[in-house]
Formats: sequence, structure tokens, C-alpha cells
Amino acid sequence: MKILLAAALVLIPLLPAALAQDATEASHRMLKVMILEESRVQVTHEIIGGASGMVTVTMLNGTISDLELYDENGNDVRYTTDGSVITLEAPRDVTIRYHLEDAIQYEDGYWRWDLRHMETIMIYPPDGMEVIHINGRPVYVLGSSLNCHGCNMTLEYALDEPRITEHIVWEDHKFELEIMTFSQVYSLSFDQPSKSIGFDVEGGRYVIVVIPLELLWEPYTVLLDGEVIPRYEFFGDEENVWVGFKPSSSGRVHIVGTSVVPEFSGIAPAIGIAMAVAVAASITVQTRRGLTPR
Repeated sequence: MKILLAAALVLIPLLPAALAQDATEASHRMLKVMILEESRVQVTHEIIGGASGMVTVTMLNGTISDLELYDENGNDVRYTTDGSVITLEAPRDVTIRYHLEDAIQYEDGYWRWDLRHMETIMIYPPDGMEVIHINGRPVYVLGSSLNCHGCNMTLEYALDEPRITEHIVWEDHKFELEIMTFSQVYSLSFDQPSKSIGFDVEGGRYVIVVIPLELLWEPYTVLLDGEVIPRYEFFGDEENVWVGFKPSSSGRVHIVGTSVVPEFSGIAPAIGIAMAVAVAASITVQTRRGLTPR
């Protein structure tokens, strides 16, 4: 059974309105969100059966299409709707599935979704997506899903964010630095005595810098025109650390490390794995209250 919901709601099959008045809130086994492409989202509510009366389910906000409800045996389920709330019979487990057509809005290179729901939501990013920004914080999501507990967040991501590759040469060492941003980046420099990487950047957009560990060791401090700004060392492996920040205005950015080539070039590869584990643990701890990488 598939129906289209837009400005008006079509109800098939109908549930008597009198029965819906005494309904209780349904228990979720899972609420799953799959971001398919650009602004289109597939939502699945898996409802635990066994209720003796009517239950209610609150759908996510947005223009809903392709709504279908069926029980664990594949049978149609009686239901009615009132705005974003579905009232249904659930003596058995029930699956509710639909698409949201306009929940995610495009602005300045990024897709943005203000996601609000009391249930825990399992979020599956678009295929191939590396980074999503949750309430301004970058999270590495390639090949993974996210759990949002009591979800109240702004989710932002880009499908075609430019990647700038720069090469830093110091003595006989050559390092590749990658910058991901929609901002203009220019005049990149490396200053070995001050243990810093510098570049000019336009403000107001996210910037992610992938820093080789053999060039500059974490933790880092990020400054915009000499003033410290928030930064997140949110992902790492044996060779690189991903550092994210968002300059509020255009200016000169400096990323200052704690050790620099050649101070530790001999030991960086040996301890890179330990650093990567520490970064991953930091992400889990920092996001546990609202969002947990899976």
C-alpha cells in the first residue's frame, strides 16, 4: 500500500476517529533515516507490537510522500493521520516507511537539516560522504552511521566540497597538505621555528585541514588574525590528523602544533596508530550526550 501525502492527506484504510482518541504513544524498536541524495530522505519507523489499543507515532517534519504501513506479516495496517501524527493498531510489529522531500535545504554550498525528534534516530549519511557537521562540529562518517539520542540538532553536509592540495617543502622533506572548503584559500606558508602553518581564508564557511603528522604534531591551536578560535581534531590515522574550524570573518589563519619536522619525524610513524585511537575515543566522549558515531 502506497499513498502520497502533500498538502492534503489521503487515508487508506480508515481508522474510526473515535478509536483514535484514547491512543497511547507507540514504542519504537528503531527509527532509521537514510539520506539518499541532495534533499531526499527515507524514514523508517519500526514499531514494537503487542498494544491492546490504539498507538500514535510522530513522523519527522517535512513534505511526506510514499507512505506505507504494514505489519510483520506484510499485511496492511489500519490507521489515520492528524498532521504529522499517525494513529494505528499495533497488535503485531509494524513498519512505517515514507520519504521526506524538502526537509533538507540547500544554502551556500551546504545541505542543512534542522532535525528534531524525541526518539533515538539512526542516521545513514549519503554514500561516500566523509564529513558531516553536527551543530557546527565536524564528524567523520565514511562507512558508518550515527545515533542521535533525543535528537535536537542541525546537520550540514556538502556533496561537492572543493579539495585543495598544497605541498610544503622544508629542507629535503616534502609534505602534502589537503584543505577542504568552499572558501578561497591563498598565500599558504609553513614556519618551522614557530611550528605553524598559515594561510589567508574567506570567513563564514567550514574549513577542514588534513595535516601530515610528520610535518606538525597535535594538539593544535588555531588562530584567526592572532585570536584563538574553536577547532576540532576530529579524525586521525597513522599519517594524518583532520582539523576542522569555521572562521567568523576573512583573515589570516595560523595552525600551531606542539612538535614540528624534524623534531619528531623518526617517531611519528611509530605512534601514529596510538594517536588515531585517542582521536576516535575523543569523538565518542565528546558526542556521547547527543550523538554517537557507530
